Amino acid sequence: MSENLTHSDRISRTIESEIISGKRAPGSHLNEQEIANRFSVSRTPVREAVRQLSAAGLVEVKPQRGAFVAEIPVQRLLQMFEVMEELEALSARLAARRMTPEQKDTLKETHEAYSVYATRETADQYYEESQAFHQLIFKGSQNEVLEGMATKLSNQLTGYRRRQLNRSKRTETSFQEHSAVLEAILDGDEDAAERLMRAHTGIVGDNVIELLAGFDLKDA
Repeated sequence: MSENLTHSDRISRTIESEIISGKRAPGSHLNEQEIANRFSVSRTPVREAVRQLSAAGLVEVKPQRGAFVAEIPVQRLLQMFEVMEELEALSARLAARRMTPEQKDTLKETHEAYSVYATRETADQYYEESQAFHQLIFKGSQNEVLEGMATKLSNQLTGYRRRQLNRSKRTETSFQEHSAVLEAILDGDEDAAERLMRAHTGIVGDNVIELLAGFDLKDA
């Protein structure tokens, strides 16, 4: 059965998708009138959608200035990546323990499907496709609380992770790291899955911090 979405829900989901996909960069302005015109609605559902996105941590509302895609201060970004590293590592450990054979098959197929982008100058496509790999691991943990926390934080960090991948040209290395995590999960090796995923996520966080000058962020 299809969902009956309100105008604000439809707008919120669309803008959320654009933020997560990188179409709307951190710090970019959300023009209420342009969005209202785009969806052929008044500003009221747009404002409600902005409130929803703000509650999710994806949008920041600045008094007298309007709404902007959340731009995270350096110190907070560091803290978020520390938490993300642990959530990803725990997800991988539990996935190695709990994933069903069917889920493992899907994880392997998903990983193989985006291999074509790993050695090309297609970082955006690689990132978009490879995120399904991480999401399957979150789900494979068989822990809905962990899956929800990891998904929400991952979405908030998307713009920064995508940019570091573009700038550091590390798609091939990232794919190799994913391959190692995959092998550990397929083997049911919890310790290796946790260790390898923690290392992978830690490298991403380190690269983001190194490239912060390109985001024009303010220190906390």
